[in-house]
Amino acid sequence: MAGMVTVHFVNWREGDGPLYTAAGLLSGRAMPLFMLLGGLGVTLLVRRAATPTRNLLIRAVLLFGLGLVLTEYIDRLAIVLQAYGLFFVLAIVLWRLPSSVLLALVPLIGAVGAVTYQTIGEPRVQTTYESLSSWAGPESLLFDGFYPLFPMGAFFVLGIVLGRLDLRSDRAAGWLLAVGSIVGFGTWIGASQVVSRFDVQIDFGGRRGDGSFHWGRLLDVEGHSAMPAWVISALGTSVAVLGLCLLVARRWEAVVRPLIVVGSMSLTFYVYQAWVTNLVPPTADTGVVEEWLYAFGVYTSFLAAAALWKLKFKRGPLERLLRVGSR
Repeated sequence: MAGMVTVHFVNWREGDGPLYTAAGLLSGRAMPLFMLLGGLGVTLLVRRAATPTRNLLIRAVLLFGLGLVLTEYIDRLAIVLQAYGLFFVLAIVLWRLPSSVLLALVPLIGAVGAVTYQTIGEPRVQTTYESLSSWAGPESLLFDGFYPLFPMGAFFVLGIVLGRLDLRSDRAAGWLLAVGSIVGFGTWIGASQVVSRFDVQIDFGGRRGDGSFHWGRLLDVEGHSAMPAWVISALGTSVAVLGLCLLVARRWEAVVRPLIVVGSMSLTFYVYQAWVTNLVPPTADTGVVEEWLYAFGVYTSFLAAAALWKLKFKRGPLERLLRVGSR
């Protein structure tokens, strides 16, 4: 949640100093972790639900509908909830597949995305009410939107597999941290070195490209490039953060309890911070310090409100909505 709000309020730009460095490191890393945790949550949900298919379908419909509403009123964010709705529908089948099949799907989804993202469709668009009346809506969800199934679904599918591990085991958490760090940072550094040393061209008309397939783009490790180098690196860093959080939370739960409260109300928080983006000045009119203060203010204000809410209610307001009809 903290990484997401930082990315949404702090515009990454070139500059010297820790604030610029931190913003650059977080760029393109919060969303993959968000997706991976969504898949992990599916596994936890179906494990305890009496009617998992019904529960997943209800959540998919509610998330998709809420995403369409937010897209109409939020100007400065690409809303992710429509993608979540699609992924939850697919999860009705995915959670039944063996882990070996799911693990094979992860690179397959990434490979298909590496081709389709470069060659299909117009520049990235959001999924709106109007787009659903034509092929543009499904196309944005599958191939060329901000969070298309190919390749973003790779994070979600891996999350379903990770949810099957014994996450109470320090050994498992340690392996997640170690392997994730090696894969995440190793891919990031390795791809960057190859691009720099051999002068590989990776930019063909900006993030979206020029509509043609280019082998060099596969090494683009910059955030949200949708290319394999970024997907592999972001998968690694997401797994590493998961392992780190598991280790930290078990040892210092009292210290991180406020963060856990925010995480337990993730949908409510997402909608809140999306709404606030409409209230603050555009990043073209602000500096990096001011943007970090906005991000800090949004997070801490919600933390305080969530702590008060939890004194009386077990779940957040929108989290309660997701449970409607699913008991």
